[in-house]
Amino acid sequence: MSICHRRKRSFISSDDARSVLSSTEAERGTRTLTSLREWSCLSYVDGLELGVEDVHHGKNETVSRSTVGGTRTLTPLREPDFESCAPSANQLLINNLQSFDLQMCKCGHGPYRLMLGSRAVELAAAAARDVGLSSEGATIHRRLTSVHVELPAAGVMARVEPADALAVAQRQVEMARFLATKAVRAARLVVPDRQPLIYPDGIVTLWKSLVIVERPIAPALLGRLARRLHEVSAAGIPDEIPDLDPFFRVRRVLDRLGPGMPPEGIGKLRDELDRLTRSWQETIANDPLGTVVVHGDFHKANVVVTAHGLTLLDLEDAGRGPATWDLVPHLVGARRYGTPPAECRSFCEGYGVDPLTWDGTELLCRVYELHLTCWAVALRHTSPEMAGEAEVRLSSFLGSTDRRWTLR
Repeated sequence: MSICHRRKRSFISSDDARSVLSSTEAERGTRTLTSLREWSCLSYVDGLELGVEDVHHGKNETVSRSTVGGTRTLTPLREPDFESCAPSANQLLINNLQSFDLQMCKCGHGPYRLMLGSRAVELAAAAARDVGLSSEGATIHRRLTSVHVELPAAGVMARVEPADALAVAQRQVEMARFLATKAVRAARLVVPDRQPLIYPDGIVTLWKSLVIVERPIAPALLGRLARRLHEVSAAGIPDEIPDLDPFFRVRRVLDRLGPGMPPEGIGKLRDELDRLTRSWQETIANDPLGTVVVHGDFHKANVVVTAHGLTLLDLEDAGRGPATWDLVPHLVGARRYGTPPAECRSFCEGYGVDPLTWDGTELLCRVYELHLTCWAVALRHTSPEMAGEAEVRLSSFLGSTDRRWTLR
């Protein structure tokens, strides 16, 4: 495993993690670790900003990874000993590495797919230069399942996804191209014919920066915006728009969970995933509101006010799907987040329908709650607050508690 940092700082490691930087590695700020145990024993001190650039464990295996800056070869020295890590390796990661720029982690034998903040900035800057834009002043704006990098000199916001998230980036690009010609304002691509920009260790999309007006949006206005979005499908949905897949992220999270999660909890989530997947197609085929272009995660955090009016953001879940799906976040908000029921009613009135009159709405709500639960579980390492939120959602979704959800 290669851990990189942008400036020289001190670090602490256990006896298990002893290693000496060679002169070449010192120049690159790189240090090679040989097992997950070494990684989990590292401590975060003195504001050290670390990130995992590439990790691969395997027996007698040499791995080459190409990056924008060149190719690095990693030779694993031994298979990681997960059984001897106590507490579990995943818990140590949560305890010791909360400040890492982790985007995805797979605990178990095989590769770890991660994205670090400093590397995301490099990729965003490279993408800007590749399309003839300035990369000056590139800084991280937000880090969750993707890294958003602001490029102020170009008036651009770059979104950097891990290398295995090409489908996510392509979904955003197709949806943005479609909406650019419609009466619904959404985030706009820069040089749309060149996107997404694909690199060996990351996928970048470039978006026009928005000047946001900070003011609340009435629920009824959100409902009318959802209605307008769905009405643009009246002339037909282009073949390029992919089908809505609310289970994609859920499957990816469950496939990447390791020893830090109780097996019983993982098993119950998988059982619920299987049950909901079996019923999905038949249910959505009977949506009384029909099949339309949906945003996929339609709630107030994904809509902003600009000088041009309401603008949709975050199109990574968008696609061809049941119209009721875009009403579901407000129903779940009322029953999980404590959103006042009057707000939910106002949203539905703005849209012009009561989704609760269709018996399939309950299954859609359950699917959305599974998505939100797994989202929190995937990000539980990023902060103590998110770790607590993941625990609350997991226990309430599986029926053992009825505590209110908070982070969104």
